[in-house]
Amino acid sequence: MSGAANPFARLAAMVEEAGAAAFARIHAVKGSAPREAGAWLAVRPDGAFTGTIGGGRLEWDVLTDCRKALEAGRGPALFLDYALGPDLGQCCGGRVMLSIETFDGRDLEDLRALAGMEGRFEVRCRVDEGGRVVRG
Repeated sequence: MSGAANPFARLAAMVEEAGAAAFARIHAVKGSAPREAGAWLAVRPDGAFTGTIGGGRLEWDVLTDCRKALEAGRGPALFLDYALGPDLGQCCGGRVMLSIETFDGRDLEDLRALAGMEGRFEVRCRVDEGGRVVRG
């Protein structure tokens, strides 16, 4: 699947089509990495995905983590920190911090609202007591 400029619109479409989706987004990069903070990918339960966090072993491992998160069902966000050289053998050598979130039909209204506002404001996030990311 090709990338889309609005990740929340793509996530809403995936949840409508497949019942669930996982969302991985890079939050911070230190040193050399294949993509910048803000890069994302979204994954359906069947493994189809859109977007990219840079390819290579990082993307392969994150796609696997997204599929595992989807198998476990809607739950708390995962926060991952990869040293690209030592952890993954990637030549970039930098560090990437990212999160993985899972969504299902319970999130569709919120995803549609976020899709409609994408690019018009800065979203502040926090993690609630259940480990889910809350935007707003």
